[in-house]
This record gives sequence, C-alpha cells and structure tokens, in this order.
Amino acid sequence: MAIPDLLVGCPLFLELYDKEIEKIVKNCHVLEFKAEQSIIKDGTEGKEIYVLLDGQAMVEKQTDRGKIQVQPIKPGDVFGEMVLIEEEIRSADVTAESTCYVLEIKQETIFRLYKSDPKLFGVLMLNLSRLVVKKLKASNQIIIRLQNLVSQGAA
Repeated sequence: MAIPDLLVGCPLFLELYDKEIEKIVKNCHVLEFKAEQSIIKDGTEGKEIYVLLDGQAMVEKQTDRGKIQVQPIKPGDVFGEMVLIEEEIRSADVTAESTCYVLEIKQETIFRLYKSDPKLFGVLMLNLSRLVVKKLKASNQIIIRLQNLVSQGAA
C-alpha cells in the first residue's frame, strides 16, 4: 500500500515511517461529505479523529449572535483530536465547504497501539500534543488581538 504524500506530511504522523503510518490507517475508512454537510456536530459524542484528505471544511461555533467561523480546515489538517484527550463530547461544529474526503481514525485504533506498539503510540501522543499546543497558541493570539480591539474601542 502506497501511503499518500499528504499523510506522510500530516502533523499527526510526523517522524513516522510509511510502514508505521500504514499500520495505523490500514483499518481506517475514508468518508465523503458533500458541501454544507456536517462532519462533526457540537455537543455530540465522538470517538474518532479525522484527517482532511481533499476539500475544504470550516470549524464553527454557535453563539448567542449566531454561528461564527472559527478556523478553516485544509487538506492534511487533523481535527476532532480532543477525543484522544478524554474529551468525548464535541466542542464545535465542522462543516464541509466543498466535497470533502476525510480519513476517519477511531480512538480504539490509536489506543490499541499502547499495548501492541508503545513506541508508535508514544510518537502519536507526542504529535497530538504538538498539534494541541499549536492550536492553543493560535487561540491565545486571537484572544490578545480581541483584547486589543476592545481596549481601543473603550479609549
């Protein structure tokens, strides 16, 4: 099985060999979503993480003032990763903006590696940590910009 370059370059699979990536994705499924179709719904239970293979999607959050767009998702991006950190209730919507092909990786697929291949499991968890930290830093920057805007408006 040839591993697509997109997966080799995916941050979740950083520093993994093709055979290791293949071991993870061999029992995964590729799902198709049409434009405007929901991939993840806020408040629902989930036990899967996803890698966008093709298309465009958007992370959205419903607020008192309506739905806001939080972050675009492009091919190679990982989303839904919070389920690997014990957060099984989804915290945002993810909606396809075009026809999307998404690799679905079940939580159990990754946690099965804990016993069968601890090194591989450890690298995945390290990569997951890096992804979460990157998203946290981006969120912090948005908060700082919003605070600056509010401060400028109050002056």
